[in-house]
Amino acid sequence: EYVQKARATTVPKLTKDVEQAKKSLDFLLSKSTLSKEQIEENTKLFTWLGRLDPIFEEHAILIRTAREKAEAALKEKREEFIAQLESTRTLVDECEGWGDVNATSTYLAKAEKMQSVLVTGLDIIEDINHQEEAFEWDLTKYPLRDKLNSKLDPYLKLYQNVEEFNSKREKWFHGEFSEINPETVEDTAGTIWRTLYKLEKELSSDVAKDIA
Repeated sequence: EYVQKARATTVPKLTKDVEQAKKSLDFLLSKSTLSKEQIEENTKLFTWLGRLDPIFEEHAILIRTAREKAEAALKEKREEFIAQLESTRTLVDECEGWGDVNATSTYLAKAEKMQSVLVTGLDIIEDINHQEEAFEWDLTKYPLRDKLNSKLDPYLKLYQNVEEFNSKREKWFHGEFSEINPETVEDTAGTIWRTLYKLEKELSSDVAKDIA
């Protein structure tokens, strides 16, 4: 933008100023005699303006090259993100087949990793859209990210609640009896049971429902 403004506005003004300077110099030469050194110095004024166009063109090429590289990088980033979502889709779909009640800690670790990818995906989408806006491109949308997040959520909650119950149960059955509050146990167990009951209705997988 600066280069375009300089070529459109600044250069014409400078050209006009140089023309005026040439007229002034012609007048001085008609009235007096300049030394060789003085003539050479004044000649520089009339020649440097002609060197601006190659400089402008060089900068235009640099800017165009940088933009093309940035656009190519953005296209690659979009393709990589789409591939990442497709890979995550495969992992989320695998949750439907996870039914070993003794492996919920493993399931939870995998589900949390998937969730991290999807949460990070929001920042990636924002960055992609910001760059698209800068290039004046149409903004891309990624509905698969939200779809996967919605599908993963009940499984993640299932594994979280089962693991919480397993942890609490270990304490209730093997911890110090004096440290156990019956009301707290009842409230915690009731909350977990209600959550699992609700999740059972949201889950599409029969084997996952068996865990609940």
